[in-house]
Amino acid sequence: MGITQGGLAEVEKKKKTIDQSILDPNIFITDFPLDPWTPYLVTNRFIQQGINRMLGFNPTTKKWVRLNVDDEGKLEVATITTVQNKFYNGTDWENITGLTGVGPYTVLRDRDFEDITLANAVLLDALGTFVSEGQDVSAYARKTIQVSATQACTVYYQTSNDNVTWFDPKTVADADISFNCNNEAIAISLSDAMHYLRVVVYNTAAAAATISVVLSCQV
Repeated sequence: MGITQGGLAEVEKKKKTIDQSILDPNIFITDFPLDPWTPYLVTNRFIQQGINRMLGFNPTTKKWVRLNVDDEGKLEVATITTVQNKFYNGTDWENITGLTGVGPYTVLRDRDFEDITLANAVLLDALGTFVSEGQDVSAYARKTIQVSATQACTVYYQTSNDNVTWFDPKTVADADISFNCNNEAIAISLSDAMHYLRVVVYNTAAAAATISVVLSCQV
């Protein structure tokens, strides 16, 4: 029994669907396999595609290309030879550092660090007081105050929320927090939360002292 005219019309309709989806030059398909061949790929008026006929769009060539799989049916991914991961520097997008021939990765470098000179060989009169400018240290988790003095001095720090009103730190027992710097170089490590920080150096000696103060900050 031959195919009826209605059946032939249905076959032709399905062939046209194939032509529109596969052979139409406007779809820009490259390297498209037709093996195993079948007279039509339409069921319920939808093209039934296997993994070997899945397409991906190449924005460079403006064409659709097939996506390949290995013997186990896993999607094949070409080796990444250039880093495509980017970060925004506030103006432009920049590549994240990587190595040729391997996938993108993030390099963990040293923590961001900043040294702020508050006093550089400043001459402090006998019984004189040096008060540094306030520094915004809100971006840093750890701070170290480094002070050197050529006479006996007392060093302490103050904190502020607005860089105007300053507060003296206290211990739980309500004792003042201060440090002796007697013709030496000392380091005071801080991990307290604070917005602004400044350093005060009081020369307790009867002679002038030369002092230097450096604030080291780490994220």
